[in-house]
Amino acid sequence: AATSAMGLTINQVESATARTLILHGKLKPSAIWEHKVELFNHEGLVSVHRSTAGLEKLGGMYFFKDLLAKQVQKGNLHKIIIAGPAGCGKTSGAFALGYEYKLNVLEAHLGRLGGMYVGESEKHTRHMQEIMEKNAPCIVVMDELPRYLNTDSGSDRRNGSAVDSKVGAEWLAWLSSPRSKDIMIVATANDWNGVGTLIRSERFDFQAFTSIYSSPAKRKAIWDIYLKEYEHNITDSLYQQLLTQSAYYTGAEIKTVCRLASKKSLDEPIETTLRRVGFDWNRP
Repeated sequence: AATSAMGLTINQVESATARTLILHGKLKPSAIWEHKVELFNHEGLVSVHRSTAGLEKLGGMYFFKDLLAKQVQKGNLHKIIIAGPAGCGKTSGAFALGYEYKLNVLEAHLGRLGGMYVGESEKHTRHMQEIMEKNAPCIVVMDELPRYLNTDSGSDRRNGSAVDSKVGAEWLAWLSSPRSKDIMIVATANDWNGVGTLIRSERFDFQAFTSIYSSPAKRKAIWDIYLKEYEHNITDSLYQQLLTQSAYYTGAEIKTVCRLASKKSLDEPIETTLRRVGFDWNRP
């Protein structure tokens, strides 16, 4: 129950406890957790997740499996920014680490920091940081970081939705302070434009890149995971063809094909689904 209530204020804990006792007649950690999820979702700045799959469900992503997993085992929660196309497993890696090491995973909704009134954005930022601190040790996912934060003076704000420099300054100060010590941040990006100052050493420890191209070993791992998960039996010739021709398909695309062809969805041969979704044997 104490773990489920982590991150709540005293009043919120009392409310969650009373609600659980009324509904269930006893303290039930899962009910307290559900109440916590409702509270955070209502505020809208942060969503809290309990991961359901570990590192064995990641095809490739050895940066997570080897380097980061060993660091988390030692109690080192690093700040990482990963650049690459969508669907390559950046966010999935963060959730898998949370599952392996029993850490809550928080998703920071940076696009909701803006406010109508002067000072409101900074207030929202400080509140988001306080939520993270109360849930520490934890993992925080920040998707599309440069789209919402800009800390480099004079940089190109071509994305058009970055919050003002005062909010950027709040993050610069927070990341450099002991307050963020027990919080792992996994940020994603297409490039570093506008956040070079934010991700420098002593704020972010690692900068990594993922490619849409996958090695034969990674490709095999991804197909094996999802063919097994969605209970597909295919011929060896088709299996070899898939491994050979899917080098430039992301893990998300491969999962989609396997899920749609499964008995719980379209219930059809995987070759039919491949044609249906426009799988191009000649890509790229």
